[in-house]
Amino acid sequence: MKTHNLNDLREQALSLINRDIGRMVSNPMPVYRGKTSVPMSALTQKKRMLEEQFNNSLAPYSHEANSVFNRTPQGFNEGQKTSLLDILTSGQRRVGDTGWKLMGKQFGDRTGSRQSGFYNKFDKNLNKGLDLSRVGTDALSNDAKGLESEFNSGLGNSLNALGSAEKAKRVGLTNRPEGRERAKMAI
Repeated sequence: MKTHNLNDLREQALSLINRDIGRMVSNPMPVYRGKTSVPMSALTQKKRMLEEQFNNSLAPYSHEANSVFNRTPQGFNEGQKTSLLDILTSGQRRVGDTGWKLMGKQFGDRTGSRQSGFYNKFDKNLNKGLDLSRVGTDALSNDAKGLESEFNSGLGNSLNALGSAEKAKRVGLTNRPEGRERAKMAI
């Protein structure tokens, strides 16, 4: 049996330590220091990334729904009301022209001298009814405001429903990878 003196043993231990240090320095991998945690799978990482992304973003269609809910119903503007009155007036003038032609056919030449009086009286009556027609177009404009308000409300609710469906789809997307991972682990 060989006996080693203390200095020989110390030299051997230092050479082993130096050899191991050399291996560690040249090795790009980290030194194992005991218990390590298992890294997340790619699917779990993707799930967490998607969850964070979805949580940090606005609800789907929320911007559009808010803009629809914040719209002020307009009804008809003054130009549109004037245009409606012009259409009504021109239609009534055509009725007057048709009436004058029918009178001309019925009474022949006897109506020629009365044409200007007929149209003056027709225009006066038309202008009397114009104020009532303005009231009617205002009422029609208010009805249009109510319909526009109902439409905006319905559209906003539809956009919110679409947003909820999109959120549910997002939840399905983020839950699906984890389910696959569990299935793989069960096998």
